[in-house]
Formats: sequence, structure tokens, C-alpha cells
Amino acid sequence: MMNNNYYKVLLYLKQFEGDGKFHEVETILGDINEKEKEEILLELAKEELIYLEGGNWTGLSLLAFVGGGEVDWAGCRDEHSKYEPYKGKLKFKGSKYLKEEIEMKDKNKYNIKVEGNSIANVIIGSPGATINSKTEIIDKVKQIVETIKNDDTLNQSEKEEAIDTFNQLEFEIKTDNPKSVTIEKVMTVGAKIASIGSFVVALTRLLLKI
Repeated sequence: MMNNNYYKVLLYLKQFEGDGKFHEVETILGDINEKEKEEILLELAKEELIYLEGGNWTGLSLLAFVGGGEVDWAGCRDEHSKYEPYKGKLKFKGSKYLKEEIEMKDKNKYNIKVEGNSIANVIIGSPGATINSKTEIIDKVKQIVETIKNDDTLNQSEKEEAIDTFNQLEFEIKTDNPKSVTIEKVMTVGAKIASIGSFVVALTRLLLKI
């Protein structure tokens, strides 16, 4: 069973499943050191759970080293060099693995401490994990709902369906009973509606906070 940092990457990429694009994944891992980030991402790629690209420098200057009659060339960073962060895309195997782990966590009913010492089952975490502020999550949900209401690219039916999803999440958070199926649906809706994409990413981070 993988630790929470692996799940953070998989859950983050789940939002974009089906769009065919690579998405930057280093930020979602927070303040852990660069070496550990790289190890996590390379391990996920090795297990064929994600596609991975980047993690390299571009625009390196070439330096020549002469020794033993041979010339070796090596890249050297300068003010023109640019770091290309790791970007990932969820594989089918990664999506299947994530679904199975979520179902297992629901079945085992992991006890998660939520604000006010109440208990809830969430899609990620281990016994003793804490969601620091329900208020912050609810405020973000309300912001998303208002954005949907004002999105002229959606018809009324699409708006109502999306708003119902976020209202359900708000209810579950308020009653200390967030369900994995609801959070998965929230991420799916977020991937389909451009105007709320960044808000849903921020909401996901709040839901993953330990």
C-alpha cells in the first residue's frame, strides 16, 4: 500500500483523466525535498501507474573536457537555462489501482479525525489524519458554485447538474461524512468545466490535507 504522497499524485491526475494532456505534478507534493519528489514520481512511472515526462534542464551550455586525447562534453547551467518540472498523466492501470484502493479504504472504514473531534471516512489518509478546517472547504465549494452560476458557456441543465454535485459535497462535509464517490464526482466535474478547474484543484488539496 502506497503512502499519502503517492495518492496525492494519483488523485490530482484523476481530475484530468481523458484530456490527453500532461500536467505538472511537483507542486502537489508540497514542501518535501526535490530528491524525494523525484523518487515518488519515478516509482509511480516504474509501476506503470502514470506517464511521466520532464524533470530536466533545457538551454544548457556545453563545456568541453579534454583528457587522454579524448574530448568529453557536459551540459552546464547558466542564466539561460530553464528547469522543466515533471509532468504526469494517469494511465489506465493507475486509474484502476486508485479505484480499488479507494474502495478498500471505504470498506475498511478508516477513521479520520475531522474538526471538532468528529469522525469521517475520506478517500485518503491513515488513522489519525486531520482535516484542519471544514469552513475553508465549504467556502471553496461556495466559490465554485457561484462561478458555475455565472458561467455563460454552460446551459441550465449542465449548471444544475454540476451545482448539485458540489451541494452534495458541502452537505457531506457539514455532516462529517464525506464519501469517496462524491469526491471522485467533484474531480470529474472539475475536469470538464474550464472555469472551475483551478478552484477544484485547490479544493482537492484541502480535502487531501493531513
